[in-house]
Amino acid sequence: MNRRHVLGSVGIGILGAGCTGSVVSSCPDPDIDEELAYEARNAEQFTDGEETILVTSPDDVGRFNERLMDIQDEGWVRETDFRTEFVLGIQATTSSESSEIESLGVERVDSSEVRAYTCIENRGRTDDAAPHPILLRVVHDGTVPEDVSAIHWEDGDERTIE
Repeated sequence: MNRRHVLGSVGIGILGAGCTGSVVSSCPDPDIDEELAYEARNAEQFTDGEETILVTSPDDVGRFNERLMDIQDEGWVRETDFRTEFVLGIQATTSSESSEIESLGVERVDSSEVRAYTCIENRGRTDDAAPHPILLRVVHDGTVPEDVSAIHWEDGDERTIE
């Protein structure tokens, strides 16, 4: 049972216990076939614009914009055990009033590709383009991916970040 199902069950139990109201999310529950275990970290801006970055070795950390990357975020990436893990950096750009980006899961598409699923539940209404980054430390099965993409939702609208 994934985290969304557990949280949904807890919410239904609370409502059944006498609370009034409902919890409606604009974030979907993606159908993930081969889900990979991961640890998520909300991050500071690490690249210009919207991008998905794959880091599979200590030498790849330079793929992040070192001028923009927060020192704690860089340290977190460098602590990765690249023998068994890799890091995905996903940065969406949207209104600065938007809710934080959250991870919905990571799956292996095939032997060379992984896909992450992210969501910003509430898009803000300002007309600016602020970065909304997240870092994911993903456990691999001995096969390091070569390609990565992210399916991202905001207020129910879907797009791909590459």
